[in-house]
Amino acid sequence: MSTKTSQGALNLLKAIETMPGHTGDDYRTLSELSRNQWNKLSAELRRNNLVYTERATVTKNGKEATVFKWYAGEKPVRNKKRNTKRTPPALRKKATKPTETTTTTTEAKPNGYNFRVPRWTSDELSLLKEKFEEGLTDEQIAELLPLRNKSSVRQRRGILGLRHFSRKGRGTKNQHTHVKYEKDTELAKKTTTAKKETPSIVRVDSVQSSLVTAINELVDARIQMWLKEHGITNRLNELEKKVAELSSGQSSKDAEQDAKLDSVRSSLANLTNLLKDL
Repeated sequence: MSTKTSQGALNLLKAIETMPGHTGDDYRTLSELSRNQWNKLSAELRRNNLVYTERATVTKNGKEATVFKWYAGEKPVRNKKRNTKRTPPALRKKATKPTETTTTTTEAKPNGYNFRVPRWTSDELSLLKEKFEEGLTDEQIAELLPLRNKSSVRQRRGILGLRHFSRKGRGTKNQHTHVKYEKDTELAKKTTTAKKETPSIVRVDSVQSSLVTAINELVDARIQMWLKEHGITNRLNELEKKVAELSSGQSSKDAEQDAKLDSVRSSLANLTNLLKDL
């Protein structure tokens, strides 16, 4: 027993030795310790290797809970057998490399796919070209090649530049491009001719000015008709005549007045001359 253990820790150790296998709450209640005191004293006992705990499962209120039970002394060492299916390192055998090189053979799956596809041989390539020129399909050529399927034949044929012509008469990619170019050219020509045939667009300003002029002429005609119907035009004509007469009478009166003024001016001039002679 360590000499550094306090008296409170020794009292708690004595209670654990008397009643081993209980939880911390049980010992705290029995020793009348607060939670803070229990934490300090139990930590001191564990630090001096005077107590140990073991995990246990209990049922509380119908539910399973995990608790730690306390025991006095050092924790016993138990050799547990490892429950594993792995082979220990000591019993493992090191894999030895084969001294002789083995040739791998291709095994085909039931669906015709090979685990390891070998390279194309010259005989296979020549047979592929020959049967393609004869007009056989990819599936028919694959039946003549035991190590190849339809997709591998189609892929190799594409690499070699061997292309089929469809039954609808459409050819290779270059022919498709040429046809598309011709269609685009025809469409461009049609668009150009349609643009040439379209009539010239009349400007909105000219239409608006002509419309305003026509409206003004119509309004003037309606006003003249209304004035004529109500006799206003005749009255205006009479007023114009009277104004003309007055202007002419006024002009004659102005002429007479001017003549009188000229005579007065001449008499004044004669009188001035007489006065100068005196």
